[in-house]
Amino acid sequence: MKKHFHTIRAKILLYTISLILLISIIIAFISYFIASSNLEENLIQTTETKLSLLASSIDSNLESVRGFVHSCQTSGQIRKFALETDSSDKQSKREAHDFVMNTYNSNTALRSQLIRLVIIRKSQNDIIQVVESVYSSVSVSADAIMTLSCFEDLYAHPGELTAGILSAPFYHSKDIPVMPFVVAIDHPYKSSEIGYIFTEISTSVITDPLHNYLVDENSRLYFQIGDYLYQYTDHNLTACTKNFEVIDDLSDMALSEGTIIQRARDLDGRDCILITRPLKNTGLYVTECLDEHILSQNIFQTFFVVVVIILTFATITGSCSLSCSPEP
Repeated sequence: MKKHFHTIRAKILLYTISLILLISIIIAFISYFIASSNLEENLIQTTETKLSLLASSIDSNLESVRGFVHSCQTSGQIRKFALETDSSDKQSKREAHDFVMNTYNSNTALRSQLIRLVIIRKSQNDIIQVVESVYSSVSVSADAIMTLSCFEDLYAHPGELTAGILSAPFYHSKDIPVMPFVVAIDHPYKSSEIGYIFTEISTSVITDPLHNYLVDENSRLYFQIGDYLYQYTDHNLTACTKNFEVIDDLSDMALSEGTIIQRARDLDGRDCILITRPLKNTGLYVTECLDEHILSQNIFQTFFVVVVIILTFATITGSCSLSCSPEP
């Protein structure tokens, strides 16, 4: 009788534990379907936050160069040089050159961010140039710069990187990617221009922060400059086309104004989530493409871990209950 009673007790305990396990699993899967959308939203918003930090880092690099250009653009010495009509008088050019070099040398970050800066005096076609010796393989003149195919467009959009990424036009030893822009030097008293500043920025201002960005191996990073789109691979920006079909707009999930979130499908038929953050600099955007299949797997794995924990806990509890049950 003792053995029979003990067996019945054990069976009741076993059935109870099984019922608890079954109910727990059902609740877990119901929770999965209810909460999966919330988890997806959380993952998307986490990515958006990371992209915002990345965009701020790139903006900071760009502002470092733009700050230097603005200092030159508004400098009294530079304007005096640009207004000089006597080509034989070199004093104003020396003073302007000293100002440019002192300002340049005071910011060590510029050595890696700036490829070339050329100040052009409109009246005499004279120039002042800042360039590291490693990039000075070709003679540069005002005419050579102003006849570049991209110059008119850059001049029409002052301070903007409308030409995208180009191969450095005045360095022929190897292919150096640069992002050029142009600003005018205004007359101090009249509404006219007395010169131009032509600047070539190194793509490292973008690729260095991208290199330090923590991204899932199944994700893809893109950077847009005006009408040009580039994919980040192997520490380089490679030109590409917009090869996504937008299925749905999810921008209502965004934490910050200006963020664009889209459900899309690429040319290989893979569904993905595109999260795009604008930079402060006009026309610049950074995008991370999340593989939606991987995203769903990550969400499922989260719930799978929860189910395993429940099963483990129930098994341990059942084992302890059986071993500790007193013999009747």
